[in-house]
Amino acid sequence: MAHVSAFSVFIPIAVGLYNRGMLEHGLKNFLLLLNINLVATVGQLILNLNRVNNLWLSHVFVLVEFTFVVWIFSMWVEALKVRKLLRGFIVSFWLLWIISRFTFEPITVPPAYVTPVAKAILIVISLYMIFRIAQTSEELFKEPRHWIVSGIVISSAASLLFYAFRGIIDKFGHDELFIAYSIHWSIQIVANIIYSIGFLCKQPTHSSGGPLASAR
Repeated sequence: MAHVSAFSVFIPIAVGLYNRGMLEHGLKNFLLLLNINLVATVGQLILNLNRVNNLWLSHVFVLVEFTFVVWIFSMWVEALKVRKLLRGFIVSFWLLWIISRFTFEPITVPPAYVTPVAKAILIVISLYMIFRIAQTSEELFKEPRHWIVSGIVISSAASLLFYAFRGIIDKFGHDELFIAYSIHWSIQIVANIIYSIGFLCKQPTHSSGGPLASAR
């Protein structure tokens, strides 16, 4: 099931590529992120099969993911102050990531600190985005950004809980361990399905003020 979960990203990628001509710039960037995710997944699998340490890919991908997602969110926010704040988060996270590589979390060990921090920040920002989108969208469930952001919340929350209880989970017996991992993998599959719904939604027409213009 792990491979099914990992490669379920094919679903939103296929849908996104099919509708690529209909996607606005932020959604195209998110589609690019999903493709990077797929490449990273394949890379980890190849390295693992060759018994080469692949943990560095997890560390690098969380940096790429955080940068892409928060930058996309900043594109969807019209308020200049909020946009600058979001991009400030990116700079701060880069600094944290670089410092951690040379101190408490080398790139050759499993991610345990920086990744949960990234997921927690993404959850908070995503909830803010959902709130703003709900206030400015006339048809919320036809708004592609609503589905993309909702998927990010679900995926990030599942990852955060997994990392938070990793110490307990790893002490489970075989059956309990399989159940715990299966729940995590299933949630990631659901998130990818939600992304697909977002790519299927017709991009609504907004005023020149932008989708979240009233967030000023």
